[in-house]
Amino acid sequence: MTLVFHLFKAKPCPKCPDGWQEFEGQCYYFSDNKLKWEEARERCQQQGADLVQVSSKEEQQFLTDRVKPMMSDNDDLFWIGLTDSVTEDTWLWVNGSSLDERLKFWAIDEPNNYLDGEDCVRMGNTGGNINSWSDRACGHSEKSICEKP
Repeated sequence: MTLVFHLFKAKPCPKCPDGWQEFEGQCYYFSDNKLKWEEARERCQQQGADLVQVSSKEEQQFLTDRVKPMMSDNDDLFWIGLTDSVTEDTWLWVNGSSLDERLKFWAIDEPNNYLDGEDCVRMGNTGGNINSWSDRACGHSEKSICEKP
C-alpha cells in the first residue's frame, strides 16, 4: 500500500491591512488627504495607529522612498508624529519619547520655528532634499503617514 502525502503551503496571512505597507514588522499607511496635524493624528488613531515615529535610518529611507512618488511639488509634504508643542525646542514623539539626537533628519536651517508657531514636523522635499524634516504650524494641512504594529 502506497501512501501519498500532499504537501502544500498555506498562504501566509497578510500582516498589514489592505492599503497599508509592511516594513520591519510595522504597518504604514500613506494618506494623501491633507489634514491639520491633530486631525491627521486622530485619523490614524481611528485605524488603531498613530502618526509615524522614525526609529532608524532604514525606516527613514523606507518612508522617503514611499512619499517621493506621492509628492506633486516641493511643498507637498507628510506629517510625522514629532512635535515640540509642549515645550519649545523639546521634540517629542507622539508616545512621549524624546527625539534621539542620532536619528534626526532636519533640513538645512530647520527646525526654525518660523514666526514662533511651528510646533509640528513634516517630511518630504524641503530645500531639494527629499530625505528631510521641517517644522510647520500644526494648523497647516498636509498629507500624513500612520504607523502601527
